[in-house]
Amino acid sequence: LLDQAFALGRLESILADVVRPVLERIGDDWAAGHQMIAGEHLLAAAVRARLERLLSDARGTVRGTAVLACPAGERHELGLLALAVLLQEDGWQVAYLGADTPIGSVLDFAAVVSARVVCLGLCMEHAAGELERVLADTKTPEGVALVLGGPGATHERVDRLGALYAGCELGPAVEQLRALAPA
Repeated sequence: LLDQAFALGRLESILADVVRPVLERIGDDWAAGHQMIAGEHLLAAAVRARLERLLSDARGTVRGTAVLACPAGERHELGLLALAVLLQEDGWQVAYLGADTPIGSVLDFAAVVSARVVCLGLCMEHAAGELERVLADTKTPEGVALVLGGPGATHERVDRLGALYAGCELGPAVEQLRALAPA
């Protein structure tokens, strides 16, 4: 069914209207004790494999480089991986570093590749709190916009960190990032 959905629809629509609601439902059921974690992991693995295949289809860049990662302690990466695929489709050169990546390494890498943006995905409160603590002592490279998205990226947290808020919706996040680097 997942392959059919990806084959028949627009990528952004499939991610927003099919994949996200199913993953959220499974996560909610698991949190309520109604779902085995194995079912969530099975679906997540299938979605991750599909998104990684799409991301490996490199395209020409017109907007610049975007570095995407989940900070240390954050393992929920599918939303950020979906954003990476959509940004690549929108003309970005994407460097997707994945889950549980120390922020110092992310920012060092962003400087090396002359990234325009660093996008961090936040779901879990413990990872978001740790990110705040580390960023208080870390400088974002000159000319790099720090963008936070996901349920853990509250407006208050984003303001405290001097970052930009991407929210939880993929389409608006892509539009916001597009405005940072028009083609």
